[in-house]
Amino acid sequence: MLRDGRRLYWWAELVAILAFYGVYSTIRNSTEGGTAAARSHALDIIRWQRDLGIYHEETLQDWALHFKPLVVFMNYFYGSLHFVVTAGVGIWLFRRFRDHYPLWRNTLGIATGMALIGFALWPLMPPGCCPTASGSSTPSRGTRPSGRSTRRR
Repeated sequence: MLRDGRRLYWWAELVAILAFYGVYSTIRNSTEGGTAAARSHALDIIRWQRDLGIYHEETLQDWALHFKPLVVFMNYFYGSLHFVVTAGVGIWLFRRFRDHYPLWRNTLGIATGMALIGFALWPLMPPGCCPTASGSSTPSRGTRPSGRSTRRR
């Protein structure tokens, strides 16, 4: 029970989270077909970063792509741990800080909703996965957004 007398039920929270995730997935997946716009926006960001002198992704890729265990670990991390960590923190807040949980749940929901609006209005391909003119879409396959090879000479 919260300090203001309201009750939070774990099952109701779970149903709400699953419903929110269903809506999120539907909206996110309905914006397919914007690959050209997403690529163009990614190239814009790369250009802006270069103009500001803060584009260091190629240097990081030069270092990281030659260390396969790091690439595999980061793929799993990105593909799964952000869900695990988010769920873990949510459960921890629900159990240990029940009065603060609604604030953080709502904050995450609002931020996710804003991200969906951004995704729908300005689709963006991760610049590191931006296909090059040769058509490659995975940096680890040997090319980067600039089209330069990732292989050492």
